[in-house]
Parts: sequence; C-alpha cells; structure tokens
Amino acid sequence: GLYKSLLFGAFLVMFTNLLFSYAAINDKNILLLASIVASDSLAAGVVGTVNITFLTSLVSPKYTGFQYALLTSVMAFLGKVFGGFSGVFVESFQSLYGFSYGWMSFYFFTSNLSLRYFEYMDIIANSLGILGGFLIYIIRNKTLKKIP
Repeated sequence: GLYKSLLFGAFLVMFTNLLFSYAAINDKNILLLASIVASDSLAAGVVGTVNITFLTSLVSPKYTGFQYALLTSVMAFLGKVFGGFSGVFVESFQSLYGFSYGWMSFYFFTSNLSLRYFEYMDIIANSLGILGGFLIYIIRNKTLKKIP
C-alpha cells in the first residue's frame, strides 16, 4: 500500500522532470507544455496525498496537531532550502551549456535526485528505522517529558 504509493509518487515526479527537460530543448509547443504541466500537477497531487497519508500514520491521535505540524515542517524544510537556491543551479548550468541546455541539465539533475532516492531508500530506511521508531515511540507515549 503506502510504500508502493511513495515509490509511485517519486517515479511520477522524476518522470515529469524528465518531460520538462525534453521540453527545454525542443521547439516551442504550447500543447506539449500544457500536457507536461498537467502531468506535473497530477504528480504533485499524488505525492502530496501520499505524504499526508504517510505522516498521518506516524502521529499519535492525542497529539495529532503538534506532531503533524512538526513532521510536515521537517519534510518541507529541504525542499524550501533547495528551492531557494535553484536559480543558482540553473545559472551555473546555463553558463556551462547555454540557455536551453542549461534548463535541460537542471531538470535532468532534479530527476537524478529522484534516482538517488530509489537507490538509497532501503539503506536509509534500515539505518534510520530504529532511530525513527524510537522517536515515534517517545512522541506517542509522552516519555519525552520524563527524559531529564
């Protein structure tokens, strides 16, 4: 269920970024761009829904609001940080490869980040699983207040 949905969402995001890369080096076509933007919106909807479901499965019913806010903030933090520097990446790629191929390289780079997610997901899940499970146990059982 949820694990496969997370993988499917990551694959959709990777695929739509590759489509943007394709559009960057081809002739201008409004129909192509509209279909890519629609696909990207669909992928964002799938990923958003799956992430909400995943985070909801992690929180305790007693402290849902606080825990959900904390987890969504942590989840969104890296995206906001890297999103702020995306212009630097684009300008760097454009200085190396030119305008169109710079955008293509940027979208290819972001797709490559998804590939790294697939590659390292099991390693990260196995190494952080114990720590993450312990933290969720602490949050769910209110033992955080008992730790000196």
